[in-house]
Amino acid sequence: AVTFCLSIAGGLTADEARELARHAPAGVAREQLLAVAERADRDPRRLLGAPFTVEGTLLDGGPFSTRSLRGKVVLVDFWASWCAPCVRKMPDLLRLLREKGTDNLAIVGVSCDREERALRAFLAAHDDYDWPQLFAKDTTWHPLATAHGVTAIPRLFLIDRRGVLRSVDAAAELDALVQRYID
Repeated sequence: AVTFCLSIAGGLTADEARELARHAPAGVAREQLLAVAERADRDPRRLLGAPFTVEGTLLDGGPFSTRSLRGKVVLVDFWASWCAPCVRKMPDLLRLLREKGTDNLAIVGVSCDREERALRAFLAAHDDYDWPQLFAKDTTWHPLATAHGVTAIPRLFLIDRRGVLRSVDAAAELDALVQRYID
């Protein structure tokens, strides 16, 4: 029964996994169920359909909040300059921004770069990627990425015009998804 329980545990909510762990005998099964609960707590899908705001510090040191972008569809791009798939996706983001216009669409970068110098060099070499960039000094992974369950990059979140999180994997069907929420 414990083996079966653990085989389906990946589909459990955090509360369900904790409840099963509470009734499981001490040992490996309980520990694994608690680990499932911890992963579920960090799963970004738990945030879908709820109001969502990204707040942080811009690369230039100033404060930023996506609240200032209400009325626009917002793509939150978790990325890093050292991440080849992230860099390959940047031209698509720029194309989409130009096609949809800045009255309809905004992009916010959340840089998971460790080194500010590397991020600044990348952005200087690609000055057309001029959307706001959030950066956290002295970290190995941006705290916003950690807080929102981003464990791998690139990762694109989509916030609709009313500030509701609609996708935590917007890269999959980016053009269609953006168009759906712009219309």
